[in-house]
Amino acid sequence: MESQAAKTCRQGHRLLPAALALLAFTSQASAAVCRYDNLMPAFLAFEQKTKDLSPDQRATLFASDFAPRYKGFYGAMGRVEGVKEYPSAEELRKDALRLLDPAHMETLPGFPPLTQAKFEAAAQAVGPDFDKVQAAFSRSFPHFRCPAEIAFGPSFTHFDGHVYDDENGQHILFGVDALAILHHPDEMPAVYAHELFHIYHREALGKAYPNADGIVWWEMWREGLATYVSQRLNPSLSAQQVLTFPSDLVARMDTPSAKQRAARLMLADLDTKNTAWFDTMNAISDLPPRTGYYMGYQFAASLGREHSLDWLAHLPPARVKREERAFLMAISR
Repeated sequence: MESQAAKTCRQGHRLLPAALALLAFTSQASAAVCRYDNLMPAFLAFEQKTKDLSPDQRATLFASDFAPRYKGFYGAMGRVEGVKEYPSAEELRKDALRLLDPAHMETLPGFPPLTQAKFEAAAQAVGPDFDKVQAAFSRSFPHFRCPAEIAFGPSFTHFDGHVYDDENGQHILFGVDALAILHHPDEMPAVYAHELFHIYHREALGKAYPNADGIVWWEMWREGLATYVSQRLNPSLSAQQVLTFPSDLVARMDTPSAKQRAARLMLADLDTKNTAWFDTMNAISDLPPRTGYYMGYQFAASLGREHSLDWLAHLPPARVKREERAFLMAISR
C-alpha cells in the first residue's frame, strides 16, 4: 500500500531539480511511519462523475458501486456504536444521500452545515496534513512503529476518528466529512495526534494493555491522556480546542463545584461500563456531554507536570487506577 506521502514525493520529483527532489523524497519517505488508504480522491472523482444525476441516483450508485469497492472502510462501520452490522445497501444509500444532495448537506447539532467547498478542502488536505503530523509524532515518540491499518473516507457523520481492534490488529478510520464539520483546519494536527497516540499507547504497554475497553477508569485514562498528549504536541491550542465538543465544555467544568460533582459521580462508576461519560449525545446528570474526557484530561495534566509524555504512555494500568482514584477523591471532598 503506497502512502500519500510517497505519492506526493513521486509527483514532486518531476517538478524539482534532481538534488532537491532526492532530498525531499528521502525526508518525507522516512517520515511516513504509518501507511494508509485515502478514499477521498476516488470519492471526489465519483462526485464529479455523477454531478449531473439526481441526488437519489447518485446515492444509489454509491451504495451499489462505490461502497462495495471499499468494504474495508464501510464494513468496519459496523464497529461503530449505533451501526450494528455491515450497512445494507439501503442504509448506505440513505447515508450517502445526506452528502450527495447539495440542497441538504450534512450537519451535526451545534455546528454549521457542511458545504461542498469545506468538504473538498478537507478532502484535499487530509493526506499532506496527516503526513506532517505523523512525522512530528514520531519525533516525540521515536519508538513509534504504527502497526495499524488507517483509512480516510466519508463516514456520513458516524465518526470523525474511530479506533477499533479485531483479529487482524488495530485500525483507525477517519470520517472526512465529520472532520470538516467538527474541526477547524488549525485543530486537525491535534485530532490526528490524539488518534495516533491511541495506537502508540497500545504499543507502549504491550501485553500489559488491559482488556477494559468501555470501563470508566480505563476510558478516562485512555481518552484523557490522548487528549492531553494532543495538546502538548500542539501547544498553541487551548484545552477547549482539543476537547472539541461541546463548545462550552471547559467553561462549564472549570468550577470547583462542577469538578467536585463529576469526581463524586465518577468514583461510583469507575468499575462500570457507563459510556455516557464519554458520549457526545448523552450526559451524566446535569454535567455536560463528554465530561469523562475533561476529567481524564485534567488527570493526565496533573501527572504531566512532573513526568514526560513517554513516561505517561508506559504507566502501568494498576498504578493508573490507584492514581486516578486518589485524584478523584481529592477533588470530591
